[in-house]
Amino acid sequence: MDFINKHKRLTFLILTIFCIVVAIITLNYRRPTFIENFMGYIVSPSQEVTGNIGGFFQTRINFISNLSELDSENQRLREENELLQLEANRAALLDKDNQELRNLLELVQRYPELNLVGADVIARDSSNWSNKFSINLGTRDGVFDNQVILANGGLVGRVFRAYSNFSQVITLIDDNSSVSAISARTGDTGFVRGDLRLAERGLVRMENIALNADILENDLIITSNLGLIYPPGITIGIVREVRPDGSGLFKYAIIETAVDFRNLETVLVVSDVFDREFID
Repeated sequence: MDFINKHKRLTFLILTIFCIVVAIITLNYRRPTFIENFMGYIVSPSQEVTGNIGGFFQTRINFISNLSELDSENQRLREENELLQLEANRAALLDKDNQELRNLLELVQRYPELNLVGADVIARDSSNWSNKFSINLGTRDGVFDNQVILANGGLVGRVFRAYSNFSQVITLIDDNSSVSAISARTGDTGFVRGDLRLAERGLVRMENIALNADILENDLIITSNLGLIYPPGITIGIVREVRPDGSGLFKYAIIETAVDFRNLETVLVVSDVFDREFID
């Protein structure tokens, strides 16, 4: 006690420092008061709700942003696909055109004795579009009535009416058409006529075939020299069936035409006109 009494100032300073240190340590580890706990219960849920709302809207914003990016990507892919499809269509058309040109060239080489001129199909008969059609050449181009029309497979028909800048063509599958024909294998003759019931299938009838004729399935039928509208030796088609006609005198054959009449786009016009026509 004597020491404390003698050194009051020093003792007071030491106690003061000690109290400050204890206060600082106690401040860091003190328990929250009732008011602080109460405010925490009020504020914490609102903070959680605010955080959840913020997270919800941020997620939606990100979702919408991703949708926009996906839509842009889909649009780009659609445009690329359309371009690729367009190129594929162009390639297919070029390939088809090239094949048609090769077929027409082959036809020109097959009949070197004929003077042939190329023409485009520009219109078809609306009532029966595979039986009649129009081409883009007329009298000013040297095309006249009864000139023969060929295509990549063989005989198509003939010009039945020529105008100044276009001509109308009747095909051999029209029921008003008649072509003198012969079997390339046997020499048996008949007449190839159009038939409304057969035309849709690209078929015609070869009539007036002798009962003892040796015409068989898969025989090649060509134009004969009996009808001078059509030059002889032009391919008409292939025999698919042979049947008696019911008269007891003749039989007939179903012929599949060499030409695909539904897909004609380019034809060849035989510029020669023969002097007379065989009429049965």
